[in-house]
Amino acid sequence: MSRSLARCAHENVVIGTVASADFAPPLLWLAASAVQLGFACVIVQPMDSFQALADTRLLALPLPPAPLLPEPQWCRYPDLHKTYGWRRSQFYKVRMWMRILRAPHGLDLLAMDCDWRISMNPVPLLRQAIACPASSSGYALKHKLITPDVTRSSPAKQDTARKCQSAEVVAMHDGSAMRMLNIGLIFLRNTVRVRSMIARVSNRTWLGWDQLMLNEEVNFNTRDHGDVGCCHTHCLRYIARKKTAKGAGKDRQLCKPGTAAGPTGRRLDKVPAGSSAHGSCHPRPIATQCEQRIYGSSVGPPPSTRYKWQNRTCFRCPRNATPGWQEDNYNMLPKTRLRDGRCTAMANVCRNWSCGQRAQGS
Repeated sequence: MSRSLARCAHENVVIGTVASADFAPPLLWLAASAVQLGFACVIVQPMDSFQALADTRLLALPLPPAPLLPEPQWCRYPDLHKTYGWRRSQFYKVRMWMRILRAPHGLDLLAMDCDWRISMNPVPLLRQAIACPASSSGYALKHKLITPDVTRSSPAKQDTARKCQSAEVVAMHDGSAMRMLNIGLIFLRNTVRVRSMIARVSNRTWLGWDQLMLNEEVNFNTRDHGDVGCCHTHCLRYIARKKTAKGAGKDRQLCKPGTAAGPTGRRLDKVPAGSSAHGSCHPRPIATQCEQRIYGSSVGPPPSTRYKWQNRTCFRCPRNATPGWQEDNYNMLPKTRLRDGRCTAMANVCRNWSCGQRAQGS
């Protein structure tokens, strides 16, 4: 499998995504756009088996031995049915990250939701992106993301602590309200540090939102991942464009009956506003389509986190549940408990990357 993954690489970068049968049409559109720009194929982690996976522009990773299913509340509460597919896709996304980054060829990964299309060759820009996370004004010093002994040391030592490096994690910022890197389109450089971080994120996603877990680890787990070079840039929007954001019906044939969209035949433009694209076309779940066992393997937040987990954080859990991170339930945080970190600080923009360069290679 590792040798076949390498055939999808363009300058050692591969494009990876996740899709169910409901999203076969946009998956094929993504693959077509990638092939036009020099990628032989797109690597996909399927959530189920479907005919489109036989397309030569796709390379499908093996399905897990058993379906990866959401927690019981996604079947129990009708108002959660529309996000059932969204939650389920998170398990397959982190699995895709792990399978690609652990392959022997050391492939770098541009991971994206399947409702994106590549519009220019992203490799040159991704390769030259420079991260200087500690250079975000006095932010790193104020929040002790540089250790106190360094802050009191000589300017030379401080310069060493702030040393710029090739960016290992590059994403767009999700805005000042969310304070997160958006993982719907993210570049992960294949390094030992990134693989270690993704392994922990994969573990924690069993009990929380994948995007929240990655942001907490890369921002605040200074002991394990504090050296990971990270930055954000809105220039990513120039190398790819999103076609089906939050149910907006720009592609009206996406889930039309008679396509490969699956049994529901629901069009994305008919989905209630705010629902997730990954859940919008997914059939409504039944009790057997949610995981009934308790996940007890997930590790909790890093000790150095600035996220506020102290109050009750479990989702649709009993009122008498213990406050804080839950080891047997889905954990969530409202926006008010999120905090900026070294990677999401607004000043932590990728260096050596100008949006004016987008015309090159396009």
